[in-house]
Amino acid sequence: MESLPPLLMFLQEDTDSHSNLFETRTLLESGIARLAALRRTEEDLEAIGRYAREIRETSDLEKVIQADIHFHDSVLKAAKNPALTSFITLVQELMKHGIRKTRKILFTEQGENEISANYHIKIYHAIRDQDPDAAYHAMYEHLEYTANKSIAIQNRQKNGL
Repeated sequence: MESLPPLLMFLQEDTDSHSNLFETRTLLESGIARLAALRRTEEDLEAIGRYAREIRETSDLEKVIQADIHFHDSVLKAAKNPALTSFITLVQELMKHGIRKTRKILFTEQGENEISANYHIKIYHAIRDQDPDAAYHAMYEHLEYTANKSIAIQNRQKNGL
């Protein structure tokens, strides 16, 4: 894992790499949300809901980042797939880095935390309702929107607009 810190530095500076990470997250986490909807327990649901509410109710950037990371971790736990959990553990630092970077970018824009919170609540509701297709699509929409918006903001900031 010695190559991880240089890779994190690369991701911090490179918009294409940020986009590639989102593409990877979208593919993985949409499927994870589908499994979570099918396999979640009441305990899993309570954790997912708690973190979704924290995202909505918190205005402190660091607390929002932590709630967002815990939300996605809770969805993964609810998927009940040890092989998938082991695989995700290999890339989890990159995923956490992606969440942290994106939150910092989006936090500069009025209303973006509310939009993100609404996506997380939508994912929670789909998992609560045990609707795997809705969970898949809610996670997909959330990550697609977040990727497009954060990259647009990042490009605008880079170009001084």
